Amino acid sequence: MEFDAPPSTAAAWMPALFAITLLPFAALLPILWSGPASALVVIAGVALALSLLLLAVWRRLKQPMRYQIVRGSLIVPAHFQPVRVSLANARVTVGPGSGWRVAGTAIPPFLLGTFADRHGLFHAAATAEAGVWVHGDRRVFVSPADTPAFVTALVDAGANPPGNLQS
Repeated sequence: MEFDAPPSTAAAWMPALFAITLLPFAALLPILWSGPASALVVIAGVALALSLLLLAVWRRLKQPMRYQIVRGSLIVPAHFQPVRVSLANARVTVGPGSGWRVAGTAIPPFLLGTFADRHGLFHAAATAEAGVWVHGDRRVFVSPADTPAFVTALVDAGANPPGNLQS
């Protein structure tokens, strides 16, 4: 069973940031052909690398975030390998997600990666500030577009029902 997250609003301004980052590289390109200028080569290389990184992040922001419930596990997207959380006796709560980024992408409201709060580390794959917490063998925070249907599917797959279900 698959559930989509709401579309991220963070992707709208990423092309402008990409263009602004790429401008120094484009401006320095003619100078690079005129002779050896090692400092300019380093600056241009850094600008190009940053631009490519921003392009990769922007492409990820444009993709729909999808959560899967398969054979008693919740599969949540991540940058490299999807995160799998066992739903057997997992605790589910509904509410806001907050914390600080340890690794990954945090362009509010788009969160993807490892974050920390006062309870420890958790994996977030969300496009909204409110969502669903799943406390299984790992803690994850997700933001499905249809929270009640998602929670019902989690409970049907073996998770404990929440006491604070809100729409």
